[in-house]
Amino acid sequence: MADAFAGYIQNQWEIPMLLEAVSGECRYMSGEEAQRIREISTGLLQKDLNSGRKKRRNMIVSSLMQCFEELHIINLEGVIRFRLPAYQQELRDLVEYALDEFWGERQYEEFVQLLKYFVYFQENQVPLVHVIHRGEQNFTILDTEMRLLSPLQAEPITVELPGLEVGMPAEDMIVSSLISIAPARIMLHTQDPSAFVVHTLLDIFEDKVELCRFCPDCGTWLNDSDRLDGKEAENYNNCESGSLKKGEPAFSRKS
Repeated sequence: MADAFAGYIQNQWEIPMLLEAVSGECRYMSGEEAQRIREISTGLLQKDLNSGRKKRRNMIVSSLMQCFEELHIINLEGVIRFRLPAYQQELRDLVEYALDEFWGERQYEEFVQLLKYFVYFQENQVPLVHVIHRGEQNFTILDTEMRLLSPLQAEPITVELPGLEVGMPAEDMIVSSLISIAPARIMLHTQDPSAFVVHTLLDIFEDKVELCRFCPDCGTWLNDSDRLDGKEAENYNNCESGSLKKGEPAFSRKS
């Protein structure tokens, strides 16, 4: 019986209780900020369907069994509100984690805006570089003649503000390298334009970046030319949109 009630509580009450906890924590935040916390919190709850859900269910079962031993009549809503402190704390902890993630996102967005402002006013040092993205954080930087540039000893970027110190994660050293080189244009060769770091480059360097998904240079540096099948071979010189003809530039500019 306790297990059956625990399943009912999780199915019918868990998300409303989670959102109630979010409302309590976000009462002084804007509607947009509170909505983002709700999205992160419910997303974390969905990711936590296995071990986390089982752990919370065991907490509910344990509390209900104690209630059944002590009480002859059970008011389920009263039990949920007042007899499940450990379970409710688990939900509050999840909201706290969501808040940490939200403020981390906010700080990173503000940091990117500062870098974008810096790049906008930065004096260009070289006319063009090619950036080869092999996936995740694996990048190679080439010069105009497609020659490998010497590895840069780029230092992590840190911006200090009153009461706040924000830095670019070590895995995003490609940003530090490109800021150090200060190119006027960046040809970004990638087959994963949805990667987070690619979006970061597009956000910071804006219209300096020309995005390429598949050109002869990609085949050379990404080692994919020997694996082309019929349709891919036809589109070998095509960019992300797939609308270019053979011989046209295989790049699309992000405005």
